[in-house]
Amino acid sequence: MVDSTRGAARAKERRETGIGMRMAGLGFQTSSEVGAGALLGYLFDWWRGQGTMGLVVGGVLGIIVGMTSLLRGAMRINREFDAAGRSGDKKDV
Repeated sequence: MVDSTRGAARAKERRETGIGMRMAGLGFQTSSEVGAGALLGYLFDWWRGQGTMGLVVGGVLGIIVGMTSLLRGAMRINREFDAAGRSGDKKDV
């Protein structure tokens, strides 16, 4: 009896840890996209040899792309977390 309760608790903890790791991955992905946009803008400015407008535009585009993918990923993970919570609640009862 105790082993099955411990096993269920461990399984739930593993699920939640996996979701947390995916959320951390989303944060890294978002920062990478912002950095890539800024880097591409900087390289465009370096290639043209003047100003910093490419850096600004690249940074803004990176932020837009990063936030869009962050919101999409967070919504997907939230749906999965809710589904896992609902199915876990039924098993606990």
